Amino acid sequence: MQQRGKNASLLVSVVYLYMITVMFALPYYNWRYATENGFLKWLLWGETVPTAKALIWPYYALSHGTKHAGLETVSRRADVASLDNRKRWEAHNSAGTKEANQGHYSNAESEFKAALQEAVVTDPQGSDLAETLTNLGTLYYTEAKYAEAERGSAEVRAVCVPPRLFNAPTW
Repeated sequence: MQQRGKNASLLVSVVYLYMITVMFALPYYNWRYATENGFLKWLLWGETVPTAKALIWPYYALSHGTKHAGLETVSRRADVASLDNRKRWEAHNSAGTKEANQGHYSNAESEFKAALQEAVVTDPQGSDLAETLTNLGTLYYTEAKYAEAERGSAEVRAVCVPPRLFNAPTW
């Protein structure tokens, strides 16, 4: 009978300790979800996805580990190097967008510049180049670098607006 009481007491203690850790994991996973996916997605999904992760946090802590931001960037760049040009453009452009959304503007700028190099190679007059220039210009505008933003806007117009043929009317 006494053994049963000890087991019940131990189980209550373990559950109590687990609930305390969930109290710390809940705001952490909500914060991570908001910074990685943006405030609007957090607002829409913030109650379900991060809360579920917080409830089963040992799985995420043990399977994904804790990555240092700098090491994660280095490993992501190593992965990007093995892809073809179009895939590298997509990876750099996505990484730049993610970094910009997180407020890491210098990292975003370097990612967008890498995407720009890939876009020039793969599609020098296409939508990839225009999208990258637009993202870079928006980043410069956000950083209040208006001269660079205007230069990027002029480049986008040069890429996107086809030259006039002969004396075709403009309407």
